[in-house]
Amino acid sequence: MPMSMTTLIDIIRKVETSEHFYMDMRMLTNAIINRFWRDGIVRDPNIIYNNPNVIGYKTSGFQSHKYKLLYSYLIPNSGYFLPNEILTLEEKCTLHFMLSSSIDIWERGDEDQTCPDQRSFQKQWENHEWSGVKKSTCPIENGVISTRGYGTVSPNHILGAIASALQPLELNQQFLLQSTKENNTLYETINNVWASTICGISTGDLAEVLIFQMPMVQKAFMGPPSIWNNSELPVHSYIKADYNIIHDECWQFTDAEILGGIDGLILANEIVRYSNITYSLRLSQVLEMFYTNRGGNFPSQTRACTRQNYFFGTLLSKDKLLYDQTSRFAEVLATYAPRYFNDTLFISHQLDRTLAKFKNYASNLVSSWNKPCPVKDQIRTKLHLFVVFDSTWSSYETLEVLMHIANKIDVSHYGSTISVINGVTGDLTVNSAKTTSELYLLWTTAPSYKKITDSTNLERGFIALKLLLESTLYFENKPLGLVTLILTPSTPISDSLYNDIESTVKSVKSFNPDMKFIYVTSTINRRSFTRMTLLPGSQSDHIIKLDDKNKYNLYRELEILQDVPRSLAPTFCTQGDNGFVNMTIEQYITTGTKQKYRIHPVFLCSGRDTIEIKVLSYNYGNLEACMYWKSNNSTCLLSSYNEDLIFTVKSPCTSKNTEVIKEDWNPDCRPVYIEVNPKRSFGKCAEKDCRFPDDLRFSLKLSGLKCLQHPITCNTSSKVVAILIPVFIVILFNNLINDL
Repeated sequence: MPMSMTTLIDIIRKVETSEHFYMDMRMLTNAIINRFWRDGIVRDPNIIYNNPNVIGYKTSGFQSHKYKLLYSYLIPNSGYFLPNEILTLEEKCTLHFMLSSSIDIWERGDEDQTCPDQRSFQKQWENHEWSGVKKSTCPIENGVISTRGYGTVSPNHILGAIASALQPLELNQQFLLQSTKENNTLYETINNVWASTICGISTGDLAEVLIFQMPMVQKAFMGPPSIWNNSELPVHSYIKADYNIIHDECWQFTDAEILGGIDGLILANEIVRYSNITYSLRLSQVLEMFYTNRGGNFPSQTRACTRQNYFFGTLLSKDKLLYDQTSRFAEVLATYAPRYFNDTLFISHQLDRTLAKFKNYASNLVSSWNKPCPVKDQIRTKLHLFVVFDSTWSSYETLEVLMHIANKIDVSHYGSTISVINGVTGDLTVNSAKTTSELYLLWTTAPSYKKITDSTNLERGFIALKLLLESTLYFENKPLGLVTLILTPSTPISDSLYNDIESTVKSVKSFNPDMKFIYVTSTINRRSFTRMTLLPGSQSDHIIKLDDKNKYNLYRELEILQDVPRSLAPTFCTQGDNGFVNMTIEQYITTGTKQKYRIHPVFLCSGRDTIEIKVLSYNYGNLEACMYWKSNNSTCLLSSYNEDLIFTVKSPCTSKNTEVIKEDWNPDCRPVYIEVNPKRSFGKCAEKDCRFPDDLRFSLKLSGLKCLQHPITCNTSSKVVAILIPVFIVILFNNLINDL
């Protein structure tokens, strides 16, 4: 899975929202660390992997000594364990690789592709290596993850700091040395919060510099940085350093560990205060609030975008504490690890220079990632996105595009969902991925034939979309925006197939009036797609012209996805319905964002002469709701204590014709828009449906709409016919596609 903060949050959130899970943040953080963290596991290049009983790895990296000390004494162990059935094997392995620090220094054979600018090192390795095994010109750094805009960080620093802050300890050096046989006169105390951030997993990093690096070099080296194989698909982080650094293995305090240590120390100082302000704070919330601009709104809240202020304003002012904790931890670590000096006075002699180097290097590093905090997101889209793709890009490049789109529309437990269809074969490559990591896993594990397109016939792709919608959306009654992205810049629609594809699109729209089609095509192939945007009910459809394979031009155009409103649709008719429905839909909204909803004209035209829309408040805060209809003017209401907001639409459709063939809606039957905007939160959102503690819970109650029948059209008749859900579609899905 991608080594990203998004993936880490998704996995943690899956645990937190699972049924019968009742751990608090302290228990969960400790359980994750104690289950999956193991530093210093390195590959032995001399092991031949032809024996199923030989794994070829061993715990011999320099990180293992610090790990043993922290794990045994300084990182709390709550005694709780994660239920084994919650996470898949892939998710468990991903957590292990994210949390376990090590450097894979040996040549892999892919260096010409991964770091071609460092080929000049190769001859030097051949001249200096006598064992027949060469070091890589760009070693892989394990135990690090990518963030969006805030650098690469080490998550074991962050989780270790949170665990320590929630269960603080101060231990005497003598206690930490009780398992060693050395006689010593060390009696100072070590604080586990500092030990698990700048001082342990990070003064431990500083201590590693003192113990492993300083005896070998004339001056301390901080860093090095690393680069990811791909910003959208971060799997491997490659050390970027010159020959001497790689040769001497001077990576005791990498950029990712420095940033992770600083972020961990910030969160360690904030976490207790946050927990005192809000009830039932969750680990995923803490991480997402820190690395995004969303959620929380705590007084003087610190985020990754303000880490520079904290570093210069708080951390650098604690010189004595930093000096003392580093010195004490290094003295203890020196008794656990192999060392190249026989007197701990070496530590005190080198400490001033090492700390000065650290502060100077870290200051520049933090400044390099400094950027203004992004403004609060306004409209937060929530979609079910269906993507039909062709052969424009390779399988890997297509996944890169899909992952970018998924991140943009917030594919997550609380956000959007994405399905992917092979436009040529009609195969369902990804079925309703609810996280970006699930999208990645479903794509990479799908058979190759589901990802390869070697034809220009899109008919199967459109039919597969129709059947998928018919077999799934009957069972959904969630306010989601519905969008189909026809991602086929290289594939035309031939005249011989146009009528069949047009018929399929009409059928999709008759079944899902809210469906918005976005056609990505080239200038030369545009004509047929333009004709489809003139079909009845296509007012919202859109064409994106892409005459090259430049993904970034596509990304800019796809910003329109953020404007898609959530659909408010009545339920389908069932046996015994009286025709009209009263429906209530529970929703949550985060402060600083807006949510926009739409009632399509086809749902209004067959309803009563008066439609009532209520926004029900539950005293989670103050809400403003606005209704837009027929003009740009809006009617806005503001809730006070536990007050409901009521909107009335009289004679919503004086014309029953919604199938006008033009860009705008029929002026006599236009959609109704509701926009909800939280004004103030009481910070009381504690249930599992809350994405953040400052979310506001509310409900939308609609009355006067008529239950739906298929096909969905305007109908002046009051007679209701019961509808049987065609579950046989699921059974016929594959057979019908294969018969084409």
